[in-house]
Amino acid sequence: SIEKHGDKKIKLGLLNVGLSHILLFIVGPNLTQRSLANAIIV
Repeated sequence: SIEKHGDKKIKLGLLNVGLSHILLFIVGPNLTQRSLANAIIV
């Protein structure tokens, strides 16, 4: 049962990493554009 629990943790970890990468791909460009725009305005 310990091995199965470990597999679940690994799968959840990979899932979280995948989701965070997707979020970075979606949000990252917008954030960089905004910060550049703010830098230009300031």
